[in-house]
Amino acid sequence: MNVKLMKDAKKMLRELNGKKNALESMKRLIACGEGGLLERYKRAKVDVEVTEAAFSGLDYKERDILNSFYIEGEPHAAERLSSKYDCAASTVYRMKRAAMNKFVLRMYGDGE
Repeated sequence: MNVKLMKDAKKMLRELNGKKNALESMKRLIACGEGGLLERYKRAKVDVEVTEAAFSGLDYKERDILNSFYIEGEPHAAERLSSKYDCAASTVYRMKRAAMNKFVLRMYGDGE
């Protein structure tokens, strides 16, 4: 898996909630006449839509794992998930890597 694409995908997941909040703020400012934000709003909206579409294509467990690690940034995600899914933390990390690979493929294709 392309390392740069993996880093970009992780960044998109980490920024998802912030971008969604920023979109709401931008919409309010645009409605008040701040026209310079319109293009930034459109770009951010596309980023959110693409990220959410790729994320929604994962199964529940994959979304749960990536959400815990990247979107919510839980400090003890591996321990909580290993308890939830009745497996070792090392298994959670393997599932995280597989889910991230699948997410990257959904975001960017195979990179070739």
